[in-house]
Amino acid sequence: MTRSLRIYREAYLKALENKSPADQKRITARFLSRLVRDRALSKIGQIEKGIRRAHMKNSGRSEIAVESAAQLDPKYRGELERMFGTRALIRETVNPDLVAGARILVDDELLINATGKRFLNDMFAPSHHL
Repeated sequence: MTRSLRIYREAYLKALENKSPADQKRITARFLSRLVRDRALSKIGQIEKGIRRAHMKNSGRSEIAVESAAQLDPKYRGELERMFGTRALIRETVNPDLVAGARILVDDELLINATGKRFLNDMFAPSHHL
């Protein structure tokens, strides 16, 4: 990879500004070709994450990632929507490895980690305070 992820992200976002959907599609195809030529396609996940984060920031929105051990109850999703407002994009994922509870990240920053896995790790971790 010859360029930093930031350069790829900024160039792509700048190229898309004020373009029609058809132009955006062509620009995206050329962008992916460039990643292949630069042998940077393996970094597409990181680049996409940076692009998504920049887009959300530019539009004044927040991304809320909720990872729970089981499907989130609609009542709790409603509470999250009420807490974070309509400007938030709420993404849900189910991860049984969490054992119980949920983890909430706001713009990729951990806000709450109320998972059974964390509780068990804390309970069985060696104590340094003895």
